[in-house]
Amino acid sequence: KSMRVQLASDVHLEWSQPAFSSIIRQTEDVLVLAGDVGVFDDRTLEFIEWCSSKYEHVIYVPGNHERYSSTCDMEEVDMKFKTFCKTQGNVFYAPCDTVIIDDVVFICATLWSHVPQQSQQEASECINDYSYVRTQGRPITPSETNAFHAAHKEYIIKQLAESVGRECVVITHHPPYTGKTSHPRYDGSSLSSAFTSDYILEIYPEHLPSLWLCGHTHYNFSMTVNGTRLISNQYQRDGGNSYNAGTSIQI
Repeated sequence: KSMRVQLASDVHLEWSQPAFSSIIRQTEDVLVLAGDVGVFDDRTLEFIEWCSSKYEHVIYVPGNHERYSSTCDMEEVDMKFKTFCKTQGNVFYAPCDTVIIDDVVFICATLWSHVPQQSQQEASECINDYSYVRTQGRPITPSETNAFHAAHKEYIIKQLAESVGRECVVITHHPPYTGKTSHPRYDGSSLSSAFTSDYILEIYPEHLPSLWLCGHTHYNFSMTVNGTRLISNQYQRDGGNSYNAGTSIQI
């Protein structure tokens, strides 16, 4: 049977206090949260509980902002989120994991992005991740997020290769494609590598998923690249398609 899912990302509960019912209107059984819902605090946990009560399944792929903390390493933040989501029973916190629901394979990873050597200094000075995401008691570096990106990319490719012939959906926070996934004003920016990576085009065509859900850029898009539908539905946005609280996506 065919499945439909709902998608939301970049809610950024740390920035504003919208009513939960204005963020998401339940129309399907499966909700995909593609990252940057909020930081680990009471409000974000309340929202997760609320989503859990509305849906049969919630797949939560964390973004970069989930890991923002002045005191905790990102590994500790992930553990806290994972532990809390487990208590809900139907919420899968998936920083780099695969979830199977009704024979549909959801391959999940934050993804991050590849920042080339010549942009690393500028990125570490200008991108908040390199001040507010911590590991080993200090802020992370572009070479570390590059390593996360390489590992997540490898994981996705491996999972797709192992799932040939099955219905696969990839969920990442960072988009796997640069063209038209960010506001046009960023075209040619030396920092665009810190937001997106041209990666969907590098996978062997026979392994491409039919659907790829993502967020991060605050610019909503729906397009098809090499036969893969690439869709975002970001609550906080400064361009692109408008946000749809009741969005329903056919797999």
